[in-house]
Amino acid sequence: MELTSWKEIASYLGVSVRTAQLWEEQRGLPVRRLPGPRGRVLLCIAELEAWKHSGGIASEAAGINAVAIPASIASRLKRLRPAYAGAAAVLIGVVVLAFVVTRAPATPASARVQGSALVAFSAGGKELWRKHFESLSPLMPPSRVWTGDLDGDGAAEVLFAPIAAEGLTETIWCYGERGDVRWKFSPGRTVRTATRSYTGTYSARAFAVTRPGRSRRRRILLSSSHAYFPSQVVLLSSEGAVEREYWHAGHLEHVRLADLDRDGTEEFYLGGINNAAKAATLVVLDADHFAGAAKEANPEYAFEGLGEAKERARIIFPRTCINRLNEPFNIVQTMQFRSDGLAVAVAERLSATEALPVVYQFTPALRLNDVGTSSWFDAEHERLHASGILDHALSPSEVNALTPVTVTPPPASKP
Repeated sequence: MELTSWKEIASYLGVSVRTAQLWEEQRGLPVRRLPGPRGRVLLCIAELEAWKHSGGIASEAAGINAVAIPASIASRLKRLRPAYAGAAAVLIGVVVLAFVVTRAPATPASARVQGSALVAFSAGGKELWRKHFESLSPLMPPSRVWTGDLDGDGAAEVLFAPIAAEGLTETIWCYGERGDVRWKFSPGRTVRTATRSYTGTYSARAFAVTRPGRSRRRRILLSSSHAYFPSQVVLLSSEGAVEREYWHAGHLEHVRLADLDRDGTEEFYLGGINNAAKAATLVVLDADHFAGAAKEANPEYAFEGLGEAKERARIIFPRTCINRLNEPFNIVQTMQFRSDGLAVAVAERLSATEALPVVYQFTPALRLNDVGTSSWFDAEHERLHASGILDHALSPSEVNALTPVTVTPPPASKP
């Protein structure tokens, strides 16, 4: 069967006559010109179907119309005998598809710091782009860089919280797959207690990225602080907008996400120091309910106008006798999540560079299950006792007395 006019061809394709004529010019629609009056055309339906299946129409839906088939190739196709026209159309479709694929930008599979630059790499290890910074700390941990699909569009973004040589991190950056700046966020704002107002530079301490939600989008939990007090915890959308905010009287240097209670939703675990208590602290927040400011009895650390805190739990860890000798506080060192609960290692600081760990074991419901000192701690305690610096030997009762204080009791279930 044959179509013998532009009107018939356009009707068969379900488009306008002008569109059909453009497809002949730009996509190689296999129309043959007949001798005689101008405008006489012929198109075999078998050839038309072969052209359609080769990608002629599909390319329009896929947005490949920017890649036009050269007119010289299209004219040659039209002069071929019907027996070969379909095969030629298929071959051209393959060539066009390969051209588009090779032009598509590679998406970052990883990124890392090299000298003073952030460098993104493809899955094959090829450098895709790099961003230079004036000064970066040589001690940049890998946790300051994250690569993955934030917004669920199939392309990877790169998050970077740089640490400058002088130790400040004022901005977290989000780059697109080609290295374009999607957004940037500078943490902190002015907050007040009864005795002081805090403004100026806030440094990003740590961040973590949530699992994709129903919309396939992720969110970013960022902890930052103004020197050592106060701390701001924000939940950012995949576009960098603040969704939730929480304030803490201290600094929170460790951020972890985990579904410890196995209800299908991650909780947020933040470890650091509570300045009001001068002690190590663990803050646990629910992803969709946290807000406000931690409540403190001392007005020097009580925030004004930020609302009541919504926390899952806030736990204060006691200081040991060794820590109280020379240092003003202890600090959460690590958090380890296991099938039977959470282990928190608290560093009992001896000096600015030395610390001995005490490990606290919690159930998934955040009830204390066990506490234990390390062999290093035991040996140091014995040495200090033998030298007369400590007036007592280490006993099981002293270890058992290291009971954390839960400021906000964990609820039986999430609200």
